[in-house]
Amino acid sequence: MEDLDKKSREMMHVLENNGGRASTTEIKRRVGIEENRSVTYRWEKLADTGYVEITRDETLTPDGVPPTIVGTITDEGWRALDEGLAASTEPDHATVDGRLDNLDQRLHALETKHDETRRDLDGLIQFINNEIVPLVAKIEDHHDKNYK
Repeated sequence: MEDLDKKSREMMHVLENNGGRASTTEIKRRVGIEENRSVTYRWEKLADTGYVEITRDETLTPDGVPPTIVGTITDEGWRALDEGLAASTEPDHATVDGRLDNLDQRLHALETKHDETRRDLDGLIQFINNEIVPLVAKIEDHHDKNYK
């Protein structure tokens, strides 16, 4: 687990309690950082550790304004949080209910991914049975007729 400064750990805590994703604006407000560049610096630091993926979201800003930077916790970041990365920075208002909500959101995302993977697998099985197996049978028939 990387050695992060307190504000970076607080950012991870905010992300954790926000379903794994937050914008620079949300981070500034909830962590108490005043300057965008301070958040940007920490986004880059967290991205370098592999804990956060950084994207730019144009839908969060009006036309003509640079897109908002959004951080999303990676699998590596979730593992670090599970190992206690942000535990020492939890604010007093953090509750068991909040952590349960977070786990519920993560579980729902995993269930959705599982369902999508199951559908993909079912489609592949159907393709193999409907397309590949008959082709193999034709090849075997051809081989048996011409080479035996």
